[in-house]
Amino acid sequence: MWSLRYSQKFLSRYLCVSKQWYALIHSHAFIKLHLHHSIESNTDRTLILHQQHATVPFDYFSVHFPNDDQFGKPMKNHHPPLLRCVNMSTQQIHGLVFVHSNTGELAIWNPLIRRYRKLPTLEKTCPSTMIALGFGYDTRNDDYKVMRVVQFLNKEFDVKMYSLKSKSWKNIKEQWPKKGWTRSSKSVSVNGALHWLVAEHKQSPLCFIVNLDKKDNDVWLMEEYGEGSSWTRVYKIEYDGVFENVKCFNPLMFSKNGKKILMEKCYWGRTFLIWFDTEIKKHRKVKIRKLPYVFQTAICTGSLLLLDGDNVISRY
Repeated sequence: MWSLRYSQKFLSRYLCVSKQWYALIHSHAFIKLHLHHSIESNTDRTLILHQQHATVPFDYFSVHFPNDDQFGKPMKNHHPPLLRCVNMSTQQIHGLVFVHSNTGELAIWNPLIRRYRKLPTLEKTCPSTMIALGFGYDTRNDDYKVMRVVQFLNKEFDVKMYSLKSKSWKNIKEQWPKKGWTRSSKSVSVNGALHWLVAEHKQSPLCFIVNLDKKDNDVWLMEEYGEGSSWTRVYKIEYDGVFENVKCFNPLMFSKNGKKILMEKCYWGRTFLIWFDTEIKKHRKVKIRKLPYVFQTAICTGSLLLLDGDNVISRY
């Protein structure tokens, strides 16, 4: 399998070489091996930037970076032709990104091979006080899933789960809390489960990054998964002249040596990418020319997922 080391873009050029090559690259076994190699080598990575600005179209851009200090030029990336697709889950799973429009259309998208699967339309959910959407990977069943949680005005919940394998939604009938709560974060997929930061109404939510007196940010880590008492403060991001008016930080990924964190920085109404060094407690701006003014970021691992699926749309 010499070709496993090549990117999905490079491999796609060989689909027309022969029927045998086409069948090999489309096979589920080859796609899984290629994904495993991409994850283990940590070299085939791309930033997917979702531009967010009221005066310009909501475009997507891709920035390839083979290593921590080598970022390519932003290239416009066409998103699935949903009606005004304006939202993107920044939690990508194995190169797949979950996108949803303001009209309720949902899709699972592989932006690096320009293929997507549109999810079956769900019924309207009015009146409701909260709708939460999450995208994750089911490690037990090797399946990619979307969860929709709706809380109605009477505090009742409606929970549905979409499976990429079965291509269908199902109701989740487990008991849910019968009280109001506020979602205070986007979903994160960890250990085969979806997570949100939530709090009961009129209470302050638990936070990963705690700001104290606008002087620094304390970053906390749950050292033992599922054990609340294991929360430990791991380091501080101290303010300086540059950080004085920072609205928020969004951690994206660790560097290859594990000593730096790539983060979004919202500053004076603009978005920047920075590397924060956890040892020397210093940061530096990532130099990428012609970035959008305001954006959200997903880190995509190169994969061929959705290449072997039926009911998948490509060439949009």
